Amino acid sequence: MRDRKCVGGYAASVARILAIACALAAPAVGATTSGPGAAIDAPTMVRLKEAMATRAGRYVVRTEHKSPQGAAHFVNRLVEQDSPYLLQHAHNPINWFSWGDAAFAEAKRLGRPILVSVGYSTCHWCHVMERESFDNVALAKFANEHFVSIKVDRERRPDVDAVFIRAAQLLSGRAGWPLTILMTPEGAPFFAGTYLPRAEFLSLLQRVSKHWQEDPKEFRSFGKEVNDVLAQIAVGTGEAQPITAETHKQAIFALASDEDREHGGFGVKQKFPNEPRLLFLLDRALRDGDQQSFAILDRALAVIARSGMHDQVGGGFHRYTVDRTWRIPHFEKMLYNQAQLIRLFAETYALTGRKRYARDARRAVEYLLREMQSDEGLFFSATDADSDGGEGKFFVWGRDELDEVLGPDANMAARALSVTTPGTFNNANVLQLKDAPSPALDSALERMRIAREKREKPLRDDKVITGWNALVISALMRASHALDEPRYRAAALRAGEALWNGHVAQGTLWRTSLHGRRSALGTLEDHAYWALALLDLHDATGAARWRERASQMVSQMTELFWDPESGGFFLSSKSESRHLAVRPKDSHDGALPAANPAAVLAIVRLARRTGDSTLIDRARATIAQFSSSIASQPAAYPTFLRAARELNNGELGRLEYAAKGAIRVTGDLLAQSAQTATFQISLALQPGWHINAAKPLQDHLIGTQVSVASPDWKTGSVTYPAGLQRTLGFQAEPLLLYEGETTITVEAQRIADPPGAGARFATVEVHLQACTDEYCLLPETLQIEIPAVEPTPRIAAVR
Repeated sequence: MRDRKCVGGYAASVARILAIACALAAPAVGATTSGPGAAIDAPTMVRLKEAMATRAGRYVVRTEHKSPQGAAHFVNRLVEQDSPYLLQHAHNPINWFSWGDAAFAEAKRLGRPILVSVGYSTCHWCHVMERESFDNVALAKFANEHFVSIKVDRERRPDVDAVFIRAAQLLSGRAGWPLTILMTPEGAPFFAGTYLPRAEFLSLLQRVSKHWQEDPKEFRSFGKEVNDVLAQIAVGTGEAQPITAETHKQAIFALASDEDREHGGFGVKQKFPNEPRLLFLLDRALRDGDQQSFAILDRALAVIARSGMHDQVGGGFHRYTVDRTWRIPHFEKMLYNQAQLIRLFAETYALTGRKRYARDARRAVEYLLREMQSDEGLFFSATDADSDGGEGKFFVWGRDELDEVLGPDANMAARALSVTTPGTFNNANVLQLKDAPSPALDSALERMRIAREKREKPLRDDKVITGWNALVISALMRASHALDEPRYRAAALRAGEALWNGHVAQGTLWRTSLHGRRSALGTLEDHAYWALALLDLHDATGAARWRERASQMVSQMTELFWDPESGGFFLSSKSESRHLAVRPKDSHDGALPAANPAAVLAIVRLARRTGDSTLIDRARATIAQFSSSIASQPAAYPTFLRAARELNNGELGRLEYAAKGAIRVTGDLLAQSAQTATFQISLALQPGWHINAAKPLQDHLIGTQVSVASPDWKTGSVTYPAGLQRTLGFQAEPLLLYEGETTITVEAQRIADPPGAGARFATVEVHLQACTDEYCLLPETLQIEIPAVEPTPRIAAVR
């Protein structure tokens, strides 16, 4: 991102901050320098050479400063880090530190300002700045002599990134990566920018160094003002407000207003998928049959599937497109995009029955299993946009290449994939689907994929991130059910065991690993996403160990991140936040669901499976902490809206829990025809629990009843088991009960002229009262959503 306009995004109280930031950003003519810069002390250099030897062959040495034999001339402290991004910079002539105590101690000892550069391994403009500036000896010499330089991998330290992104928005009105921060030795930022060309970057460093030597107090004073404003933003203001149906309507109105009705998606510039928004719309469509929500969702998914953002040959999705029409992608692929889009396409297929959604979900899953899975069954983080010396070269196609690979099928493929001789990107073509795919086209695409394997592949970031793998595990479980694909379930279970064994050590959750080496402690995001995935594994298998592990993660999450004063969760632990001026709380969604509402979802689901009411209290307190912001700008908080809805109205799907988690109830479709369906309700009761049979022996007892509650269906015959006759200690008369595992079948007839849009899902209500030998709970009514696959979609696809 090159735009660094000085734009004020906050109230007049930050006018002075903006004025000083603009003055620092103004270009000036600077002197040239040369030389290697400051040296690393001898004991440290010995340690770094040992680290180089340990990692030899496990990472690419990226620098132009090499001997004829390929040995790097320079090495810095990043060579000790288990991060592909940091290792990319391990042989820059800049004397980089990683984020931590050593860097801040050195800055305070020398009395120098700190240069912080934040990025990630598959970031295109990070690579550009790496080549232009960080590998430049003259610039490195100046930086080494006048600054202490810190490299941050935003994927390892999202808490650090979150604070500096907010600082960049405050100081310049823009944020992105590479993110450049200048701050005092105490950690107070006074400049923020994104990509800077080398001359401009060097000029900035020279001006700041000159002014720092003349008057460091001015920088410290200004930095304190910045930190004060960041602290005010982090705390937030406003009384707690209820999240009501009107709040949800306001969010839909805002999303509809932001929709690009001509091209699909949101906004009129770059096009990001905005998965948290789409998941909110899907939730609305599933719960309420909301036509407007579904229409926005359907238009977005349809254009994403056809677009250049979709890797039409290999499956999976790029991060975003640089244009409004979804034609030219930024070619990196991120694991979190794949996870969220797999879930969206799979569950929208389950909602509508549109086979093309199933195709797109399957292709994305197969891409992950084929190209992004480790030997242990975990999933790598990303692949680069660049390969073979250029952006996107692995993914684009010339017309002559189609002729060579496909022969007589080339004309068909060229028409279907929008391929022209002039091309659409650097004299080649980003592939886009014109029409619905056909078996002939899919066959051609597979031949193209095999041929593409001969090209130089983009670099892959082999780092394993806990939270992102958790998203994949959840997506695989949901896709397995929606697509009836056992392989996906097996992959999720394998990844779940591998992640637990590899990233949980002595009770501590780690965020990342590289080649089996753990690093960076787990954040709130990791704990929340992982707890949700563990509950998905529990729900799919019924195995108690997954629920117990989820409970452990939620307990740790509370211990490490809960704010007992204001409510809500911090993004990182107190010890990990010690060098940050602000301890951030992640609340509004970005490319990923925000961590606080994800924590609420994990808490609510765990509470329903364990009966721990204190968890519900904490969920309500978290929503209350952010409710004023949610109410004022609901479209920015779609995951919080989903969490509030689930807290108040329960979960969606074929699985529910009763009796504070002691009874597991699932629904399945046994048979169907054009006008009838047979559903099976399975109940699994923990030892010591029972429910009354359908027709108790005593008239005053509440029997277990099952009925179809959808307006599209009416209840037919219901077959209940006979029940067990038992006499309990508190009553002399025998009782007729269900214990252990039992099943109930219900037949339903489709209503000829259903009100509304028709239903692909049938809602089956289960009314029961759970008891032990000592006491009974209040009666409960559960709603089970069961796919009824034919013949009418619940919501008609919008075309």
